[in-house]
Amino acid sequence: MEELKHRVAACQSRWNVASTVQVNVYTSCVGQHYAILVTKGVWYKVRLFVEKEYSNCPSVPLHETLVNGERNRIEQDDLTENEHLTLNGVKERIENFHNFFKKPDFKAARKIMDQSGYFDPYFIREVPKDYASNPDRYLKRGDIIATPFVKVAVHTAIYLGNGQVSHVSGHGGGKAAGVARIGRLLGDFTTKGTEYIWIVFLPLRIRTGEEIAKKAEELAADKFRDGDYNILLRNCQHFVFLCATGVEFAII
Repeated sequence: MEELKHRVAACQSRWNVASTVQVNVYTSCVGQHYAILVTKGVWYKVRLFVEKEYSNCPSVPLHETLVNGERNRIEQDDLTENEHLTLNGVKERIENFHNFFKKPDFKAARKIMDQSGYFDPYFIREVPKDYASNPDRYLKRGDIIATPFVKVAVHTAIYLGNGQVSHVSGHGGGKAAGVARIGRLLGDFTTKGTEYIWIVFLPLRIRTGEEIAKKAEELAADKFRDGDYNILLRNCQHFVFLCATGVEFAII
């Protein structure tokens, strides 16, 4: 929470042309800390800050990681619409934020991110290359992780901790054998342990990490996607977002 407060204070000092009307820190129903800063110049502006994670994993633009030419997503300090508000507009905006954090859902999260100038509702962090020796140093239970697949796509999984993942994979049997299953981070998700791994995280959390991991384990136990795999419409990416948000969604 201290990091969150520091970022808010830094924003206040940068935007000293506008006076601070109010600033408060809250906690969502899934345990995420967030802050709302209201400033006033000629008009009011509402800035939303959420706590940042993975400080030991560098943030990277998507075009340097997943797919060349894809829209660049550099993380900013706050999620702010480029809109000037009246006092009534401020009250409505704050109420909308609070409603989201009381009952997060993926559709609302995408809307907030889109209005803040982000095309997709996630950011990318690169895991340092020494992850193979101790993956739990960088990865948390319930993380969405991705690794390159045939240069134009990525394979994704939910990290379960202790070097295990849950993912939709054929485990050597080809895509036709794709089914939700538990596997090893080193050997099933990656081959050599030297491949790139990225954390794909939602700045606006929908579920806790433990809820995500338990859903991934449940779907693996049920052999989710058995006989229903589709490389475009029902693949590993849809699986991880179903676990994380309750909605199937593809990164690319």
